Amino acid sequence: EREEKRELSGEEVEDMEEEDGGDDKEWCSQMTALVERWCLGENKQAHSLMIGEEGESEEEEEGREIKMMVYENTISQLGKIFGPILFRQSNGQGVELVKMITLNYSHLFYPETADICFEYQKASKSPWIKWGSVPRIVAHMFNRYYHDPQYASIIFHFHVYFLSSQELLEMMLDVCEPPNRSLVTSSTSALMSHFIDLMLRWFKGFGEVLVHDNEFDIAFLAATNRLPFLDWSGIIKLRTQFLKLKKQKELNPPQEEDLGSLFEKKALSSQPPAGGKGRKVSVQMNLSNSMSADSYASNAPEEVTMHTLFMSTFEVEDIAKEITLRDFQRFKDVPASEFIKKRFTKEETAPMFHSIVSQFNKMSLWACAEILYQPSQTRRVDVFTRMIRLCTALRKMNNFQSCYAIVSGLQLSCVSRLKQTWEKVNKKVKAQFDQLVQTFDIADNHKNLRDALKDALPPTIPYIGLYSKLLLNVEESMSTFISRPDTSEKIVNFNKFRAMMDILKEINQYSALPYPFQSNEKIKTLLKSVPLYDEQTLYKHSVEVVEPRKDAKKAKTKK
Repeated sequence: EREEKRELSGEEVEDMEEEDGGDDKEWCSQMTALVERWCLGENKQAHSLMIGEEGESEEEEEGREIKMMVYENTISQLGKIFGPILFRQSNGQGVELVKMITLNYSHLFYPETADICFEYQKASKSPWIKWGSVPRIVAHMFNRYYHDPQYASIIFHFHVYFLSSQELLEMMLDVCEPPNRSLVTSSTSALMSHFIDLMLRWFKGFGEVLVHDNEFDIAFLAATNRLPFLDWSGIIKLRTQFLKLKKQKELNPPQEEDLGSLFEKKALSSQPPAGGKGRKVSVQMNLSNSMSADSYASNAPEEVTMHTLFMSTFEVEDIAKEITLRDFQRFKDVPASEFIKKRFTKEETAPMFHSIVSQFNKMSLWACAEILYQPSQTRRVDVFTRMIRLCTALRKMNNFQSCYAIVSGLQLSCVSRLKQTWEKVNKKVKAQFDQLVQTFDIADNHKNLRDALKDALPPTIPYIGLYSKLLLNVEESMSTFISRPDTSEKIVNFNKFRAMMDILKEINQYSALPYPFQSNEKIKTLLKSVPLYDEQTLYKHSVEVVEPRKDAKKAKTKK
């Protein structure tokens, strides 16, 4: 603009300077008002400077007035600096730039003592919190000028890393409660309304967890008595919702059948696979990528005739639909609380997650048993072919969990060593199996599987072990707290929880839409009655009965 002015005549330049001078005053005036609102919106200390405290001495009042003068002078200077930036930008970017600088004021000019830091997000075109002290993070839940759509949800999900539920509730109240109950303003009323909305969101998403927290129960009843009674209907709504959650807890104890399925023992084997017909097969049974290997207590009968009937009586697509309906319900029932603080690594802290892990192992060994307990090689080839068709049907239904389980089972050494059986399998069927194996290849952190999931639309049942690994990577690579040399306060690394939230969002999006299938009661009953196997028993049966080893044959001949 200055270059353009130089090209104009002297009179025109003077006229423009006079006009700009008037505009500059207007910009600074408006900018000062905006900055003041932003500062007051996020800084409770500034609020107390204006109002003061009851019963303060003359010296305290004089000191407060001096601080207020410094504060007002700072706002005025900010207005002069940022006013032209804001009002020259007609597309709104100036607003975000000024907001970014204003929110980061202490970090930019006093980095040693800053207790909060923001970073600009290109996707949302707004500044988001990068790290901050616990009080500042909680206070920004009530800052209407801070635009982060996931912010409250992230805090409700992950506050247990740095605050108990009781402490979070009390800090939320401290932010929105006025210093003096007699000085209730429209601003205070707005904060209290926002508090009630936040609490209702908390109850809706995490009510089942909160009602089991006795300390939160006591703190909540005390908190509702602390509230300024500006909105009786909101307070009554809060109390009613909480009592409703407590009643549901008492009326809906866990079903016995569900509890029995939650603690099925896992079956994994350390035996390396042997490839049939020179095939290189990789076992992919590290389900949660952190689970230890236990053993099933084998309930399998010596002669299994039920499986032949099961695989030949029903259509493969119908079996796939029933498996998918069962898996989807289990996947949907895993609460978000089981994915935080590495709870999914222990069965007692994540029973629903482990019910899926147990089912994965059970499906893998069931697939082996279906093949191994057939009376002839022809029947084994037929069942193997039907198993690949079942996997293909599950893949088309986006049931990656059970599809992966069966593919993993067919790669176990008790099946992969059956060279005579593999030789009789149709080439097209082998090619389909190879393609499925490639989908679940563990190379590059399951890159092929992650690419397939990106293209999948709901309803989808992802391989849940993939997400437990991603969460573990975040937990171990990003620290919860950041050390700051000149502060004793805990500085929370908020980016860590934002990364974890992105993973949970991806998990939740797959269960947004249910499968439109009708349940088949006969198949459902048979799936429930599938016996438990252990891999050692299956391997022994494979070696001694199905396709005996050469050395085993020689031993029998000598006898």
